[in-house]
Amino acid sequence: MFLSDKTSPVRRFDERGSAAAVFALALLPLAALLSSALDYGRAISTAAIMQAALDQAVFSAAAQAPENRAAKAEAILKSTLTRSNWTLGAPEFKTNEDGSFTGTVTISMPMSLASIIFPAVDITRSATASPDAGPIASSSHSRGTRRPEPPVFVSGARIAR
Repeated sequence: MFLSDKTSPVRRFDERGSAAAVFALALLPLAALLSSALDYGRAISTAAIMQAALDQAVFSAAAQAPENRAAKAEAILKSTLTRSNWTLGAPEFKTNEDGSFTGTVTISMPMSLASIIFPAVDITRSATASPDAGPIASSSHSRGTRRPEPPVFVSGARIAR
């Protein structure tokens, strides 16, 4: 005797299309994860560009007279960081007690794909340069001579140059 669907106490459910529903539910977290990863990559790239620009500004300004350093560094920094979608915060520059020059800058970078979760991310970088950190010393020769470099210590171990 065969049981029909109408009289059977156990009903069978149609399972066709269930994979599509699971895929649709999993698509939203995957899209959020992918967009966050892409924006994180952009933030890392932006941080590297910022660090290079700040290094250039601080190193160039360190060779100036102490009273001119901040204006010189800010001019170089603003001419280097010219992306229209970045919001450049007020850079901070100061001459330290040992004569070195330090600069700090913050940029607010809008997120593109992950803007629903994070509308913008703030990236801060700093750099310090000493006015006598140049690699070439003046001499009577037409070509400069290299200054003796002091030893470098990393975690207490001396590194040979």
